[in-house]
Amino acid sequence: MLRWLNKGPMAAVSLAFALMVAACGDDTVTTTQAATTQAAVTTEAASAPMSVDELITMCEVGIPQVSVNFGMAPFGDHTIYSHAMAEGWFEEVGIMINDKFATIPYEQIVPLLVNEDYDFTTQYGPNEIQSMLRAPDVQQVTFSDTYVGLYFLAPPDSGLDTVPDLVASGMSYEDAFVQVVRQMVGKRVAIDDTGSHRSFVDAVFEAGGVTPDDFAELLTVDDARMLLLARGGQIDFGKPLGGAQNAELIQDGWYPILGAADLIALLPPGDPRGATGIGHTGLGARASHYEEDPDTFLRVAGVMFRVIDAIKRDVAEGTDVALANILPVLESAAAVEIGIDGLRIIYGQIDPMKSFEEQEEYWGDESNPFHYKNVYRPQIEAAQEGGILPADQEIDPSAGFGLAAEIYDKLVELRADYDSLAAQAAGLEGGYAELAAIAATHYENRNYLDAYRYLEAAVGGSC
Repeated sequence: MLRWLNKGPMAAVSLAFALMVAACGDDTVTTTQAATTQAAVTTEAASAPMSVDELITMCEVGIPQVSVNFGMAPFGDHTIYSHAMAEGWFEEVGIMINDKFATIPYEQIVPLLVNEDYDFTTQYGPNEIQSMLRAPDVQQVTFSDTYVGLYFLAPPDSGLDTVPDLVASGMSYEDAFVQVVRQMVGKRVAIDDTGSHRSFVDAVFEAGGVTPDDFAELLTVDDARMLLLARGGQIDFGKPLGGAQNAELIQDGWYPILGAADLIALLPPGDPRGATGIGHTGLGARASHYEEDPDTFLRVAGVMFRVIDAIKRDVAEGTDVALANILPVLESAAAVEIGIDGLRIIYGQIDPMKSFEEQEEYWGDESNPFHYKNVYRPQIEAAQEGGILPADQEIDPSAGFGLAAEIYDKLVELRADYDSLAAQAAGLEGGYAELAAIAATHYENRNYLDAYRYLEAAVGGSC
């Protein structure tokens, strides 16, 4: 609840005025007359309508300005905040971005946060898993999407079988995997150099009944190198890390022969090898920063959800309002040329964005198979088995994602608080009606913190 302003100073002014007049010794003005005059002035001032700016000042609900360093990794679902920066959405909630459109190396996300070079960066769930113990102050504080873009791609016009096609023809997933994966025997295969995806790769090879020794070459390279190898005809199959790189190769005619969704369908429900094929991109930050300034985190999260709404609208309606702002930043940072159509592949297929309402599956009922604990607990166990995390510790996913759950729950609570007051705004007039209108705009823009603060002040009638 807001702390209402103390009205004591006005009474003190009235008393001081009366004493001053009495002390002047003017026989024509009595203390009683002075008090009566002052009361009339006070009544007239109180009855005068207040502007919305005066109300914001009086009720202390103005949005403070804070400066933040904000970095984005060079991937399609990381650079989505470019749209908010281009449209001034951060500034609307008091967030001053010091260096707009700043991109950072993926492998530097955690060090840049630990060293306080950045206040917010984009982050990827499996990357958070790998660093959660060595950098405990760094957490992933939001999710924006579910990354399911783990694909093995085949070259254009190669005519090779795909798992979805074989399954559609009536073949079992088990037989389809064997047939598709064995197409790679004796060939040159390139995979990305991200350890968090190695469980997916290993599970695919196991399902297909092959080992790395069965390939002519198994190359571990970054995405930029993989694109060069693919376009130069130097590899026969590729599994990039980034959505933009997947989209660019798909536009070149490369096509998925199998993906994370196929592996999940193959494995029993809850099999940890399936969970390792899922990842969530969002924002990373320091827990200590959240403790100092939780409101900034709530406002930044609100901007993220507003961007997600805009992207989903573009994908659904065939527009490019948000995509046009994201594309140049992504293409420059990732050194790719995918165009608007490539972005549609990313956000429609590879990195489907999840709205505020849809994210209930991440943070709500823990029995939901897509709850963050059900996704990342198996990944933690896989990291322990692989020696990335110590095997002798009980590690709960909340160590890396607990703040994200807390922030989402707080936004849900603020939205509910706003909804409980909304009906009371119908009869407001003057500055109070304007204050309620401002609150409604923040609500529509997913800034539930200030929507509630403004509306609470408006319907209170005074502060």
